[in-house]
Amino acid sequence: MFDILKTIGEILIAIWVLRYLIHIYNTLGRTREPVRKALADISTYKAQREATLYHLYVIAEQFSQRESNTLTQASLANMSRQNANFQALAAAYPDLKSNQTYQSLMDSVEALEIRIQESRQEYNQAVSNYQTLRSQIPYCLLAPLFGFKPAEYNQKEKDLEASPDEIKTAPEAPPPIIESPVKEVMPEPVYHCPKCQSEIHQLKGKFGPYWRCENPKCKADFTDDDGKPVIRLCPTCGTGYLHKRTLSHKDYWTCSNYPQCKAKYPADTAILPEAPLTDE
Repeated sequence: MFDILKTIGEILIAIWVLRYLIHIYNTLGRTREPVRKALADISTYKAQREATLYHLYVIAEQFSQRESNTLTQASLANMSRQNANFQALAAAYPDLKSNQTYQSLMDSVEALEIRIQESRQEYNQAVSNYQTLRSQIPYCLLAPLFGFKPAEYNQKEKDLEASPDEIKTAPEAPPPIIESPVKEVMPEPVYHCPKCQSEIHQLKGKFGPYWRCENPKCKADFTDDDGKPVIRLCPTCGTGYLHKRTLSHKDYWTCSNYPQCKAKYPADTAILPEAPLTDE
């Protein structure tokens, strides 16, 4: 009889200990849940803010292109996607400020900023409650065993740096990549025909690209060398220009005055080039 009572007592104690541990675990979980929620709200609002600022950027870019406003384009190229920057841009350009869509997006950004600040306050309060509970006995002893790690306070504009193992939340969507609307475009060199001084242009032929004079009365051709015309006087006659041709499966330099000049040089022959006539 005594053994039966002892067994029943041990079972009751085990049940009580189990229920107590479950209570500790559930209490820690309930206290940590507001931290997770506030952190997820901050991530959501920040992602919405980034998307709204992106739309503001697009509208400002379209405005600069439509108005051909070099100053606005330069401002867009150097600005980061921050609310203050768009406010300053709108203040500088009344036409942009009067755009209803632009103003509506600006209002949305301001509202999201307020929500982010409120969520930060809620997050810090939730962290305070969670850390206070976690520092008390027996929670400080059992929290590490149950996997409840410390949570850090959020410092103003600083991004939350909670460990994934510490507080699991949906990752914040990366901001959209925006290419600057102002791109530095290097002017392409202009080549002139050495015979008539007209411009020569690259064309695509049956055997690859080549260059031809735009003057219909001249129509001089030149060999292409990696996107540039080869303007080399023939060393033999001094009036024709060398063209690269394939003869008997080998490349040669031949004169444009053929058949009057039958000069032929192997393609690897070192021939001094004429100074290219270009306007940079």
